Amino acid sequence: MRHLPLNMHDSYGGMRMAIYAAGLDVEVRSSPSLPGNMMGCYCEATRTILIDRRLPYVAKRCVLVHELVHWLHGDEQCGINETRTRMGTNPRKWVIDLFDSVYSGDS
Repeated sequence: MRHLPLNMHDSYGGMRMAIYAAGLDVEVRSSPSLPGNMMGCYCEATRTILIDRRLPYVAKRCVLVHELVHWLHGDEQCGINETRTRMGTNPRKWVIDLFDSVYSGDS
């Protein structure tokens, strides 16, 4: 699995800068519009994330995190893997995982 050395509390712009600074093999681009209700997508063949340029920055940040989970697992499909991707971007799960990592081994 790939590694994601980002601070998930960063802004959308901060996360994009951190991706390039870390030299990750994924490119983030904006698109003037995406088909249907798509806000973003990931292509494994080109390792490119596209995000709809019309979205507000808060939404862009959420979409970027969601698509980065697809990149982490090397998949580009929603559907059967979407449950895993949604769990990976669920803020409550991130807090629980952080709590577990901080307090693991303590009784």
